[in-house]
Amino acid sequence: MGKRILLLLLGNLALITIGILILDTLGIIDYKGFLYDNIPPVKAYFEQKMEDPTLLEKESLLRYKEELDYMKNDLTRRLNEIQKKEEELRAKGLELQQKLAEVEEVKANLEKQQKIFQDYNAKITKLANYIRSLPPDDAAKILENMKDDMIVDILIKIDQISEREGTLSISSFLLSKLPPDRAARIGQKILEKQ
Repeated sequence: MGKRILLLLLGNLALITIGILILDTLGIIDYKGFLYDNIPPVKAYFEQKMEDPTLLEKESLLRYKEELDYMKNDLTRRLNEIQKKEEELRAKGLELQQKLAEVEEVKANLEKQQKIFQDYNAKITKLANYIRSLPPDDAAKILENMKDDMIVDILIKIDQISEREGTLSISSFLLSKLPPDRAARIGQKILEKQ
């Protein structure tokens, strides 16, 4: 009978221990905390056991935190550098766009000027051919009524056409039909332009 009671007692004790472990695992009770707070030898045992791993973990965590701080600072520095470069690139992009717009404007102006020059040159060529086809006295009378710069351009064009065709130019004859002071001015301008 005594053995049976002892066995039942041990069985009950085992069942109670298993139940406490299951309830502790589920988080319903905290047997370690209870033992730690109420039984001094258990407290001393757990303090001794807990101190060593905690210190190592703290040191490891401190090192890990230092590494993370270093990496964070490095990433922040790199991010700042990248943002600075992006701002510089944006500024240069805007500057290039402005310069491109200026170049396009200059190009448009040059094309416009070239068109004006081509139109003017075509008109001068047409006038030069017309004046060449007239009798010299009539041509000189027409030239007398024109501005000096236009006369210069027409006479130069007459010389170019005559040279291209291999004929004698009448520009010097037409110039001689103009009043002497005006002929001198126009002659000077022709020399400056050629």
